[in-house]
Amino acid sequence: MISKMQSENQTKGSFIFNKIWIIESLGVVDKPTGTILYNDLIKNKSSQLQTLDSELAIVKDYDELVSVLDRIKSDVQDKHHFPFIHFEIHGSNDKMGLVLASSQFVSWTEFASLLREINIETRNNTMVTTAVCFGGRAFIEIDPVLPAPFAGIVGPYEAVYVNDIEEGYNAFFDLLLNGNGFDKALTALNGYGESESKFEFIPAIGLFNILWSDLLTMYKDPLFMENKIFALTYRSFASWNARGEEITMTIEQVKAYYRNLYTNDNELDEMKSAMMKTFIMADLDPLPFVNLDRPDDW
Repeated sequence: MISKMQSENQTKGSFIFNKIWIIESLGVVDKPTGTILYNDLIKNKSSQLQTLDSELAIVKDYDELVSVLDRIKSDVQDKHHFPFIHFEIHGSNDKMGLVLASSQFVSWTEFASLLREINIETRNNTMVTTAVCFGGRAFIEIDPVLPAPFAGIVGPYEAVYVNDIEEGYNAFFDLLLNGNGFDKALTALNGYGESESKFEFIPAIGLFNILWSDLLTMYKDPLFMENKIFALTYRSFASWNARGEEITMTIEQVKAYYRNLYTNDNELDEMKSAMMKTFIMADLDPLPFVNLDRPDDW
């Protein structure tokens, strides 16, 4: 059996999960909030539910983090595990990534790349929560032309207090695993402490819309567009020459083609549709061992 988690207002359909991972990478002087969450709640809840597995992974450095995430990825096919991954790691002071127990820095781009491999395996069904300062910013460096690194992410945009993390996520998972629903669990997560920052949830489709809006803003910048058109034109001619193809268009004709592509509403709509399918993995074959039963625009 597979447990379901649904957000009534912010997503369509449901996430499914049958294993919760708590990944902790904190310093020796830090309160082990991930370990506490696992031992005090997650382990007991998963044993009571029987249909839900759970595991705590304490990682010291980048290699250990990669090893755990590789195992999570392989378990999708090997054990039919659908992971819910919770991270307890420090965010960097410059808000650009994570800092592991070893003091190694992991950029948001690299973090997204590691998660993307898992999310592809689950066909956009990997839920991520972060007890990471600035963890909600993980989407900033995400490339909208690539598959999404997660089906949804919960995290704060700014720094949060340790007690808020500990009490908030305890309430979040308690409600979630008692069947009270994702939205109520998220409300409970934000109901503790005095941190100005609140934990926010962004589903993959909502993230894509944000990224697409940012792209459209850039496309309206004349200097950006001229530089992009120049780069695309140069790349086209280089590709044709490399393949030994006959060139039938002038430089100005190629520029005009790309200029129309990025200013024509119909062309942009087609581009958005194609990019969205890739991002939410609607173009991938479904997993043979589960029916996610989702709408076409999931």
